[in-house]
Amino acid sequence: MSKTCIRCNATKPHSSFAYCISTVDYLQIWCRSCFAIYNRERANERKAYRQANKERIKEHRKAYYQANKERISEHRKANKERISEHRKANKERISEHRKAYYQANKERIKAYYQANKERIKAYYQANKERIKAYRQANKERTANCGNKGELE
Repeated sequence: MSKTCIRCNATKPHSSFAYCISTVDYLQIWCRSCFAIYNRERANERKAYRQANKERIKEHRKAYYQANKERISEHRKANKERISEHRKANKERISEHRKAYYQANKERIKAYYQANKERIKAYYQANKERIKAYRQANKERTANCGNKGELE
């Protein structure tokens, strides 16, 4: 059996169409390859939109967080165990992502620390005991944390 894709007008076997419960023949109206092309185009459009509206998206996220701070906090507390399990299960992937981010943004990160050196130093001095207690309690997690010698 075969069907014609309404996007490319090619007649293809049923195996070239995805399942769809809302059509009479239970097959999508576009073939799989047309859907793949469409999805790629949409992904590129979304990426371009995010690049063009970076600041607007950032402001929107910030406003949403401020408006829903309590709800987000409750969600994190309620899902703390699940989040922890996810981090443990994906430890290597997360680590690789962080390394790649650092490599891609090395200059920006250094510039931030240079620009905020005094503020960071003041925060460390004001919270020295709390930071030491946290590091002591979480030795495994904080084994590679920061440049402790620079801030002291």
